[in-house]
Amino acid sequence: MLRLVSLWPYQKTWEKVVARIYLAFAIVILMLAQMIRGIEECFYEDVNIEIVLENFSGFCYFIGIITRLITSILSIDNFQHLYEEITKDWKQVTDEEEKNVLRHFAKKGRLLTIIYSVYAYGSCVLYITSTAVIPMLLNEILTKKEPLPKMLCLYGEFFVDQEKYFNHIFLLILFSGIGHMAITTAIDGTYINCVQHILGLFNIIKYKLEELNKIVSDPVTYNSEDIADVINNNIMFCIKTHKRCLELTILLQEACNKCFFIMSAIMILGLSTFSVDLVININRPINFLRIFTLWFAAIIYLFYISWPGQKLIDTSNELFIWIYSSGWYQFPLKSKNDMRLMMLRSKKPCQLTAGPLLIMSFETCGLILRTAFSYFTAVASMG
Repeated sequence: MLRLVSLWPYQKTWEKVVARIYLAFAIVILMLAQMIRGIEECFYEDVNIEIVLENFSGFCYFIGIITRLITSILSIDNFQHLYEEITKDWKQVTDEEEKNVLRHFAKKGRLLTIIYSVYAYGSCVLYITSTAVIPMLLNEILTKKEPLPKMLCLYGEFFVDQEKYFNHIFLLILFSGIGHMAITTAIDGTYINCVQHILGLFNIIKYKLEELNKIVSDPVTYNSEDIADVINNNIMFCIKTHKRCLELTILLQEACNKCFFIMSAIMILGLSTFSVDLVININRPINFLRIFTLWFAAIIYLFYISWPGQKLIDTSNELFIWIYSSGWYQFPLKSKNDMRLMMLRSKKPCQLTAGPLLIMSFETCGLILRTAFSYFTAVASMG
């Protein structure tokens, strides 16, 4: 997926050049068409506020896509370092149970990426085709004197007769939309799989602590001569793995921080205008369906990028409980002190942020949605 959008650090230069030319074309051609049409509308005597709002939302969307691509390209060295560190983890894990833990979370990340990608591409195709295909189907089913006109999914200025060249413009939009989804799914998929790896490391610590609890709970094992060394070695492994989790979180934070901060601001603007546009089109079913598809897709996107951050916070908070449940108070004195330090550090949650203030969590997701819905409520009450 990263190869398709020129973000795989190990691919050939010519592949990157071809991919970036295609993506630049896919973004710029529709962005300019919407911008020109929106500016034109502002100079008409009878301004259509729906077109102005929708094209402003489109502008926010394209700025978001450009931001994600550029920040990811600029952070490609950070991502390369992160991939190499993750590779080291897989090579260093020798215990089969620990490997199974990593495999479980890797498979979960893959499944989430596939589900998200299917949804993203499906929403894109539905949005682009709904205003063209639904009128055609209704014209076949319903016998009306005046057939329903097929429309493009966006208001754009293409400097040609849009009725005459409808199919050409339709295919252009579809071709470009697939490029936009390739960027979104590749970057988000990378993010969630990196977080899943960190969660896997946390759960390896859980597995080790459970093993320690079995040792101290068994009188025969606990009274063996070398038990102090076994306990100490396992504790040192847990401490190093916890430190590793924090290091990888910082690396991921450095790679994604700016992108998520800008995207959060754009999502507030975009969702707000989409909400107002929904109210305006509430009596126009086809248009309402088209805008609702975008509005709902934006909400799913917010949930998707917030979920890994929330899982990271929850798992790092659970670490304290895992440590306490390991029977640490029965460990030798040195091991007890090490566990106390680990418990103390685990009280501070491991988290990802968007910019200096916004924490990637469900709370931030809810805050953004409440802000956007406030505009929806205000416009609805006025209407």
